[in-house]
Amino acid sequence: MTGLDDKLSSERLRGRVEYWKQIASIQMHFNDMCIRTRWLGLTAIATLFAAAAVAARENTKFSVPFDLISPVGLPTILMMVSFVLLLALWFLDRRYYYKMLIAAVDYGERFEKH
Repeated sequence: MTGLDDKLSSERLRGRVEYWKQIASIQMHFNDMCIRTRWLGLTAIATLFAAAAVAARENTKFSVPFDLISPVGLPTILMMVSFVLLLALWFLDRRYYYKMLIAAVDYGERFEKH
């Protein structure tokens, strides 16, 4: 009977280790998503800033149909797009991926204590 008990406890331990590996994998996934979101987002924003700087030299302006507002410069439009992108990235990073990462870490800590 002890051989069966030892085998059962060994299988339980193996199952717990596999479960812990999955928890660590989820933590690494959300950490990677946080890093990638920041890296790619800041690259896109820097590109938009550079494009706005080049457009400022050209002095390109766009007019709205029916002359509702005065012509708007291309640098202004590019900076507004970069600001909207920055807000979207902040929301995605802080309100989604970061919260999921913290939840995964908290769950992992609780599992390790158990």
